[in-house]
Amino acid sequence: MLSLGAEVNRAVTRTGDVSDRTVPGSTHHCHMFRARELRDLLERGGLVDVWLSASSALSTDVASARVAPGTDAWHTLLELERMACVEPGYLDAGTHLIAAARRLALD
Repeated sequence: MLSLGAEVNRAVTRTGDVSDRTVPGSTHHCHMFRARELRDLLERGGLVDVWLSASSALSTDVASARVAPGTDAWHTLLELERMACVEPGYLDAGTHLIAAARRLALD
């Protein structure tokens, strides 16, 4: 997205929306939730025990490019990834957010 320029990136960052309004000519439409926004949405929907995890907070680009799969370093990277992705500071740093929650049983 950086190649689209600062104004486009600011609009997407400000709204979370990728649409033809924020990215002129875009055919890909989505909303990129921040962790707090997704948690609030799920809780307003009556879900409890909301658990969030980032996806690929550490293992994208630079780190994984230098680590060969199957090596001790690779397994260490995956272990650190698993630990980091559930930390509040990393939730908004991954490529995706994963959510799990449950609905209270109706009486």
